[in-house]
Amino acid sequence: MAAVVTLGRWATLPRDLVDEVEQELGAARAAVAQDRARVVALEELHALALALSAGGRPATVPELLSSARDAADRDRRTRLVRLLR
Repeated sequence: MAAVVTLGRWATLPRDLVDEVEQELGAARAAVAQDRARVVALEELHALALALSAGGRPATVPELLSSARDAADRDRRTRLVRLLR
């Protein structure tokens, strides 16, 4: 027989349902965190591309990578482009 969990005065749920909901909630939170990280990375990539295209011509990936300050910045930009594609 499943244990019963009381949620305040409003509801009681069998423990297996609580476990299922908690598992789905954890997965949903992880997906939101991943989406949030992707949005932040894409915003950064967008700002870099806008800065490159400020001269009026389209920005390219090779230009984005070659304009990096150093190898670490180039690696970071490469990761951002991979995230886009």
